[in-house]
Amino acid sequence: MKVRFVPAIVAILAGLSVTGRGSAEPAYTTASVILRGGPSSNSEVVARIAGETYVDVLGCAEDFAWCHVSTAGIRGWIRSSRLEFDHGGQRLLVSRYRNFFGAPVIGSGLFEPSPPTSVPVPLGSGVEVHRNIHPPGLEPRAPR
Repeated sequence: MKVRFVPAIVAILAGLSVTGRGSAEPAYTTASVILRGGPSSNSEVVARIAGETYVDVLGCAEDFAWCHVSTAGIRGWIRSSRLEFDHGGQRLLVSRYRNFFGAPVIGSGLFEPSPPTSVPVPLGSGVEVHRNIHPPGLEPRAPR
């Protein structure tokens, strides 16, 4: 009898590990946007992203003003009012229809600065990376 339950438990745990991997939600930029190193207009500019660019939303701030996204191999923060998602055949603004958007909420104590990127960005991806950008907390030290 115990042997029958082991495969079932393994299957359930495997399913949980797949679905609990941080499941990003797909979204699109509404227009040309700035990808920032943190959830603030004062944070460093990481990249500029063209309108209608696909992004994975990793999570949003508790007030849903900013969302942490990944696109073309780089991560950063975008205002949620500049992101749309597909719902029932329509594009809806994340900021306005957040109750229908499945991205997890990120508590304010969990914000991580997005690391500087050194990955090659594919041509035609709609992403223009700003080189030598260091988000707050990751600035290089001044020479002594």
